Amino acid sequence: MRPLSFRGRITLALLSQRPILMVGDLEQVRDTTRRATAVERLATISKRFTVVVGVTNALDVSEHDLHEHHIATGGN
Repeated sequence: MRPLSFRGRITLALLSQRPILMVGDLEQVRDTTRRATAVERLATISKRFTVVVGVTNALDVSEHDLHEHHIATGGN
């Protein structure tokens, strides 16, 4: 059985009707164009739900409101 796609997991999460959508590992969408499309879709979803996206690498989302929160994870 193939794993569920990124878009498929988002769709299933939205079916729960919870007011917040938490998305992790947006980097799994390797293709830059597809990642940009995913960001656009999440922006549309954010008009109705609170969307929290956790990423390791910075995203180019200049036309969207972005509230960055960096967490230091210990280490020297």
